[in-house]
Amino acid sequence: MVRERFQNVKLWVVTVLLACGAVEMSAAAEFDISEILSDFPDFSLLNQLLTKTKVAAEINAQTGITLFAPSNHVLSAFQADVPNANDDFMGDLLRHHVAMQFFDMPGLQALQTNLSVASLLQSAPGGRAKDDVVLIANMPPSVLLDNSVETRVVINITQVVSEISIIQVDQVLRPATFPSLTPVSSTTEPPTDITATLDSFGDFSLFSSFLKQTGVDTIFEGRQSTAEGITVFAPTDDAFNLLPGQWFQNFSDDEQRLFMEYHALDRFYDLGDLWEFKHLPVNTVATTLDKPGSFLLHINSTAGVVNVAAGRSNATITATLFQATPFIMLAIDTVLLPYELFGDSMPIEMNLSVSTPGPAPSSLVIPPPPPPPPKSIARGPHSSQSTEPPPPAIPGGAPEDIRALAASLTFTLTTLVASFLLSSSLCL
Repeated sequence: MVRERFQNVKLWVVTVLLACGAVEMSAAAEFDISEILSDFPDFSLLNQLLTKTKVAAEINAQTGITLFAPSNHVLSAFQADVPNANDDFMGDLLRHHVAMQFFDMPGLQALQTNLSVASLLQSAPGGRAKDDVVLIANMPPSVLLDNSVETRVVINITQVVSEISIIQVDQVLRPATFPSLTPVSSTTEPPTDITATLDSFGDFSLFSSFLKQTGVDTIFEGRQSTAEGITVFAPTDDAFNLLPGQWFQNFSDDEQRLFMEYHALDRFYDLGDLWEFKHLPVNTVATTLDKPGSFLLHINSTAGVVNVAAGRSNATITATLFQATPFIMLAIDTVLLPYELFGDSMPIEMNLSVSTPGPAPSSLVIPPPPPPPPKSIARGPHSSQSTEPPPPAIPGGAPEDIRALAASLTFTLTTLVASFLLSSSLCL
């Protein structure tokens, strides 16, 4: 009876735990697209439009979906081309950017056949586009959308596993069911003022100021008119703030210029090109203009993530800030530190203990600390330290330990002798 009651109690406890687990799993499955995008300032315009058109609420009611996300620059350019777009127009456009199936970058790049995936626009109020689909074609090294060679996926921004995946795209998707969405003009000119373009994003002020200070902004702008073009890597302010305060000022003028030129490749590569790179050394503007054979970067792409390896640091491309052939500007999460300027150490030993927001990046290559010096033995108040080894230990320990051991052995022998004598007397 007692055993039966105990088993019933165990069953009740297990049932409660399973119910609690189910509640936690259900809560974990919920997401808020506005809250997710708020962590990515390069997509703040998309976030505003999703909220304004009420498409955000529709996305939050779904599960197992993919949002193809244009950056602020891409959306701003589109709005400039279609100045009369109202909220209904933009709402339908954004619904087309939601595929009703979950994809991450490895999944897209593993596709063997082209897909037609239903979009959120199929469920738009009034049934305006019941047959709308997002066309996905894996054509290595690119994944194309809507049968357009100009519209490619860029990078997996973030995801809630099995619930929603957010993938950046380099153009606004244009649903075939709405031909009126085609912009009046799709031509985009390279920026005439790189620093002004950077300043418009609000998170690259340090990189912009260093470009102005060194005059490298005019060098970069001049390469826009060349056949080779240029690819600029822009570290965020947070990335620069991880470095100690005066390291840049400690460089000579020539070293400052080389450092800034190191943040650009000497030709135009879009992200589709960079996806093809596998640990390839690539010339920077510093290589071409000043130091042939040195100041190289190594580019490697894995599962849709493009890494940029410098001599003393590694960065990841996080967003496309601006693209207009033959110019592209890409955001990176770490400052590129060339070995030619920093050698075997970080700038001023990379003082990572400074008070800066956020954790120290794991990608920084920090040399191991030197081994500790040998212990020293003081010979007296006026003697120098010595590295002589300590005297050998006395076998068996201190004298007190030896006396205790002897007493224990004496007691044991006395007990044995007494037992022997007693047994002998009994036998007699």
